[in-house]
Amino acid sequence: VSSVVTKEHYNEHWSAGEYSCTRCGHKLYSSEHKFRGPCMWPSFRLPLTATSLHARRVPDGSYNEYACEVHELYCGHCNLFLGHQFADGRECGDSHELAGQRHCVLSLSLRFEAEAQ
Repeated sequence: VSSVVTKEHYNEHWSAGEYSCTRCGHKLYSSEHKFRGPCMWPSFRLPLTATSLHARRVPDGSYNEYACEVHELYCGHCNLFLGHQFADGRECGDSHELAGQRHCVLSLSLRFEAEAQ
């Protein structure tokens, strides 16, 4: 059995703008809070607003044996699965003053809209 690993479209995308849900268009993230994380999915430290996301806690130790707190992330409007939130942002290379959480989000769940010039 072979597995195929593909590069995530938005992992190396650094343009200024906002990321929305591909299903419903709900605003999820600002490029301002995107950072180079350790996984192959794009990493963000904060959602755009308090209602951008819905998070569901995963039982301790049940997701790849992570020692930190883990949540599944969903669109705050249509509940599309987006990825995971880990409480290890600083430990994984985010040196920003707001570092703490690391949101690893599947590129297929995101649509990018560039900031107006």
